Amino acid sequence: ADEEIDGCRGYVIHLNRRLHQRRSHALNIIGSLACHMPAQLFKATDGEDLVNGIDVDDLVEDYNLYRSWELSEEKIQEIREAATKESQSDGRVRVDMRVSEDIEDVDVELVLEECDAGAKPDIKHNLFKDYRRPVTPGEMGCAISHHRVWTDAYERGCESVLILEDDILLDVRSWDELREELKALQALEYEWDIIYLGRQIGPHTQDGEYITTNLRLAGLSHCTHAYMLSNSGIHKLLECGFHRFIFPVDEFLPALYATHPRPDINQLVSNLPKLKALAWQVQGKGRQVRGWGCQKALIWQQAMGSDTGLDMDDGYEFEPQDDYDV
Repeated sequence: ADEEIDGCRGYVIHLNRRLHQRRSHALNIIGSLACHMPAQLFKATDGEDLVNGIDVDDLVEDYNLYRSWELSEEKIQEIREAATKESQSDGRVRVDMRVSEDIEDVDVELVLEECDAGAKPDIKHNLFKDYRRPVTPGEMGCAISHHRVWTDAYERGCESVLILEDDILLDVRSWDELREELKALQALEYEWDIIYLGRQIGPHTQDGEYITTNLRLAGLSHCTHAYMLSNSGIHKLLECGFHRFIFPVDEFLPALYATHPRPDINQLVSNLPKLKALAWQVQGKGRQVRGWGCQKALIWQQAMGSDTGLDMDDGYEFEPQDDYDV
């Protein structure tokens, strides 16, 4: 029999309007989780519904949008003019993000597509592209969905939770590896709040030392397709009052343990609880995964438009149901 991961509850966030194939995949994930922990399919908040014929002020009761997320052209120009750029041997641009004298200097590396010929155009996350637009309906729905999961976990008194989105890829080896790393943390009496089991990193990410074989101190990380929260992490996140200033959740979480590229976000969270963050990153070559090359994460996110599936010899097959909780 498979050994359970003690005290952990699993959540798979799923948008009901997804295609039947995606729902079947989400239920397959639940089937895999069920061998190791109590788990549930969690109905996501649909961002399209939030803005369908209603004013953005009336998103969802008790939720409010962070109005300053979209940087104006004037603010972008102000940052451009204030930024000091130094050419580096790797072609990156070092940006001094000081916008005004009353904002603390942020020492961070960013690759800026529009700013320098040496910038790398394949970096998705950059100031002048992703921050010059409002929060999208999908980002609103995603952020609210994660906040609702944290609230549900708190109300259940969960010791820890594993939160997955319904577009992940994993294999049967993941659970045994995760269990061993958690046991190693427990043996070290290491206190943590959040563990990224998969993430996106950029040139601005500066990870710290390894605490266990595959878990290290996390630098600025993005994506929320696979992460764990401890009981203290759940409490800290709810203490933050994120529901009062919703913006993309994968921008909010790293701001609680690392310096965010945007000074206004650093100011926004300056008095909020800080997270002790770890990230899964295999030392050395990593694992060869069918169709995905060599992976250093434990759980991966599918490329948009790719086929769904668990990378396992014996898959789980479940008939879709309206509610699924095991």
